[in-house]
Amino acid sequence: MKMVGALKQISRIPNLKIPVETMEVINDSLSMFIDYFSNNPNRRHKLKPLFGNINSGQILKLFENFDTKDIFDGIDMKKSKLKVSNGYYSSAIAELDPAIRSKLSTFIASQFGKRFDPSKLFNDKINSVAYELDEKGDVISCCLIDGERLYTTSAVNSEKIVNLVSNLCKNNYNIWSTISITSTLLINLCPKAGLHVVEDSDLIEKILVSNYPGYKDKIVAETKRGHTVFSKKDSGDTPQVLVMS
Repeated sequence: MKMVGALKQISRIPNLKIPVETMEVINDSLSMFIDYFSNNPNRRHKLKPLFGNINSGQILKLFENFDTKDIFDGIDMKKSKLKVSNGYYSSAIAELDPAIRSKLSTFIASQFGKRFDPSKLFNDKINSVAYELDEKGDVISCCLIDGERLYTTSAVNSEKIVNLVSNLCKNNYNIWSTISITSTLLINLCPKAGLHVVEDSDLIEKILVSNYPGYKDKIVAETKRGHTVFSKKDSGDTPQVLVMS
């Protein structure tokens, strides 16, 4: 159970500094860890908190050279939905009411206008949504979410964006997102919403590769407009900043 506690912290805190001696103990104990949960399947629910977190990919990497004996089978690898409070709603996409989904789609398209990219609306990366309705039942703010990553955020005004993201940050352990360096307004709103720009290029790489292994050895980090930005080699995408709570 001490191992479970240690791995949970590693999965939640990507900038956690772990002494070499501690990592040696963890690595030397992995076989015993696997045997324990293999022989005690009724205890496997204790493994759930290791996953769905910002750095859970690092946990899986620790086990990549081991036969895990199916101890992780049936465990969701990312959050099915995030927690909200104070009049906000949260739903896994699979459980989302079709009428609400239609309202959200129309609202997001209207907010982006000519910049709207329909391929990013409820695509296969999105697994949950958080949103706010007014007294008439109309959408006034929403986030499409991939695990703990805010994928698309829309609202009737900046205050509503800040309030929704702030609520998500307060009710969940770690929230993160990426923002185009050209989106100055959104970047400037981040501190009010409880997000900070990650300036450490090594940490940026760790978070991105942990969540999207395809980024391994393909991240280009540089400084633009006073921030550390990243892009993927040969992608042609606009450089992004990474923000996290």
